[in-house]
Amino acid sequence: MPMDAAERKRRSRARQREDPDKRKLLLEKEKERSMKRRMEAKRSQDEETKSLCREKKGLENKYIGTN
Repeated sequence: MPMDAAERKRRSRARQREDPDKRKLLLEKEKERSMKRRMEAKRSQDEETKSLCREKKGLENKYIGTN
């Protein structure tokens, strides 16, 4: 009975968790991934904030020019 991809992945991860060195490496990789995710989320939030500020500033300039 052949193993499907999910089963192979599950068994591979189980073997990696058994080895303390690999477990440490996996934890470090996961920390790195989560840090990258957080940085990317912050960067996109900052870009959104900047664009909103530019938009608001542009609208204020329009109102100033019409008075």
